[in-house]
Amino acid sequence: MIKYYRIYLLVPILLLLVGCSSEPMIQLSEERQQEIEEKLAQREAEENSAQEENTSEVASDNQEQSVTESTEEVAAAVPLVDDPSSEWEQAETGTSYNLWDYAPYIAYQIKQFSNGAENYTTYMNYNQNDNAQSQIQLRRGGTVATQIFSMGDGQIRQVTSSTNLNPYDNVLSQIGSLQTNNPQVLLQEPLTVGTSWSDDSNYQSEITALYNSIETEAGSLTNVIEVTRTSSEGVVKDFYAQNQGHVATWSSDSLDNSGEYWQLTSDARDVMLTHPMNMYEPDDSAENLVRESQGTFAFQTNGSLASAFQQMFRELGIIDDTIMVNSVSVNSNNVAVIDFTPGVVAVFNNYNASEEAVINSIVYTLGEFFQTNQVRLTVNGNGLLPNSITYPEGGIYTIQLDNNESSTEETPQSDESVSQTE
Repeated sequence: MIKYYRIYLLVPILLLLVGCSSEPMIQLSEERQQEIEEKLAQREAEENSAQEENTSEVASDNQEQSVTESTEEVAAAVPLVDDPSSEWEQAETGTSYNLWDYAPYIAYQIKQFSNGAENYTTYMNYNQNDNAQSQIQLRRGGTVATQIFSMGDGQIRQVTSSTNLNPYDNVLSQIGSLQTNNPQVLLQEPLTVGTSWSDDSNYQSEITALYNSIETEAGSLTNVIEVTRTSSEGVVKDFYAQNQGHVATWSSDSLDNSGEYWQLTSDARDVMLTHPMNMYEPDDSAENLVRESQGTFAFQTNGSLASAFQQMFRELGIIDDTIMVNSVSVNSNNVAVIDFTPGVVAVFNNYNASEEAVINSIVYTLGEFFQTNQVRLTVNGNGLLPNSITYPEGGIYTIQLDNNESSTEETPQSDESVSQTE
């Protein structure tokens, strides 16, 4: 304000001079006139600079907001896709397929699906009676769901889907108790256009098309069945390919609108599923003589938990190649039991931590895996007798697990943590 004081006083004078139509009443010297013009020019330049700076700040703020909104929009967006089946070649009228060629999932197969923003992975843990019953684990982000399917009586049914079941606990023998009164029917004979059925009170299902082939990111698939399920909430189309099972899903609030499209993006056959698993390593300096760690859990269809834990404990060095894990299970009293071959106690005592720390690492790892606080160690079915610590009552070790931090079996951070092994 102070440095412009003289300039502000000069402005009315200049305006007065400019307003005269004749000779100016006061003649200014050239030096004085030049001084005035220079100060006016300086003031104008400063005002223009301030205005440009303010404009730049506003533009910058708008640009930052625009980038932020755009980033958030992209991160949250799920690409909407028009019904892709309109581009596929339909099979001839009267074509019919065989139900047993359309089991939803196949043994030793890792299938990966994507909707363009998220992914999920499926693997068959157990099956019996030539796929008449199958148990699938579906891994999406940090969530693992166990799905049970059955085939027979001209139908393929999804019996249940639960995040409360340990996916490695074979429950196919309990399928009768798990089945709801009205399980979801995925396919029903005859597999021809026009076959319809009711899933439950909310859905009506129908085979609406058969296709000679379709295109997915995983490649071309042949002899594909389209099942359309309609309800008051909208429409869902599921697609099943011959000898491939479920390969895509398109859903929308109506047949006329774009919707969300999940499709098969990867199909690996004859592989094991491997992923990180929370475990506990022996550590005499740590609380409870164990420290949290991660091991690699490897499993194949109809494999055994004994083999998986044997491999993991061998990699950790708790047991060596002379020791085998005979079995791993949970009994009716919710006690996890692991059974070793003879000589295991001597191997425990060769580890570079105390015998108690080694036993605690096994107990805590199994306790978290099965979400139980009681674990029993046995040798050929008899209680394992340690050398340096007291044998617990009934051979059962009791531990404290933080259920808020523990998971059913492990907590993968993303589907990228899942890999495959030939």
